[in-house]
Amino acid sequence: MKKLIPRGQRGDEQAVEALFGRYQRPFSDGSAGAGNTEDGGRRAAGRALSAYRNLKRFRGRSRFRRG
Repeated sequence: MKKLIPRGQRGDEQAVEALFGRYQRPFSDGSAGAGNTEDGGRRAAGRALSAYRNLKRFRGRSRFRRG
């Protein structure tokens, strides 16, 4: 994973796919505790989109992790 983040930040689409494919389940598990799978799905999509949009700004000071 440590190699995928910098590659993704440089625009390597395969690295981005691999990175988000690896963490797809936590994003899609947004329904946990939501009481409504539709609301959970929207939250999960929002988290995934936010992570994708901010990938270039990620500096490693926080954790890029599952759920």
